[in-house]
Amino acid sequence: MMELDQIKESWTLLDSRLEKAEGLNNRIIKEMLLQKSGSLLPHTTPYIVLKYYSLVFICLSFIFQLHKISLLRQINLQENIIQNIKFLQRYNIFIGREKIIMLITTYLFMCMIAIILLSFKNVEIWRWIGIIFTVIGVIPLLVYWQYGRFYKSHIRSIRDSLEELSDLE
Repeated sequence: MMELDQIKESWTLLDSRLEKAEGLNNRIIKEMLLQKSGSLLPHTTPYIVLKYYSLVFICLSFIFQLHKISLLRQINLQENIIQNIKFLQRYNIFIGREKIIMLITTYLFMCMIAIILLSFKNVEIWRWIGIIFTVIGVIPLLVYWQYGRFYKSHIRSIRDSLEELSDLE
């Protein structure tokens, strides 16, 4: 009988140790999961901000494009030429403002990408050099080239046509 009581006591002792170890393991796993999810949150925040910034940028770009179309639709070559020249000048001013806004939003977008890269610990130096070169050099040149090539040539063509029409009157 004595041996049976000792076996029961040792079994109870082992069972309580096992329950304590399971509780400790569960607590350790819970802490690890909380720590892991907590460390991921700062990395996901810039992506969320970038997503909403991009959405706002797309919506504003759409509104700008609709306004440009409405400005161009006001030009009617059958109507008063002086009025058409005024509409064209308003359109030209609008394009200049759009160019400035485009540069600012592009710089903000690139800064957001830089912030996202900063959130990573091991970013190679060549990425930083590429971002700085792109932000400072390439983007302004591309924006001005695109606006200069496309809009200035079209505005100049329309203005020349309107001036020829005014000379004919």
